[in-house]
Amino acid sequence: MGRIHDNWLEPPAVSRNFLCRIRIDYAVGGMITAVHFLQGCGNPMLDDSVRRAIWKTQPLPLLRANEAAGSLEIEFTP
Repeated sequence: MGRIHDNWLEPPAVSRNFLCRIRIDYAVGGMITAVHFLQGCGNPMLDDSVRRAIWKTQPLPLLRANEAAGSLEIEFTP
């Protein structure tokens, strides 16, 4: 989560009071293959900014990603 927050660029003039639930699918090695919002952030600009931050985070630093593909569910808040 720290790397995603580091890559997140907050859109101007949007509320910082939000929570998104996201599923990230990844291939062996941690490369992201898909980002799915299970619960949006409440604003299309926020959804887009969080999606871009996730894609910038690859490869995901997961030990289990070195051995197999999979998915990860996260909650993102500012």
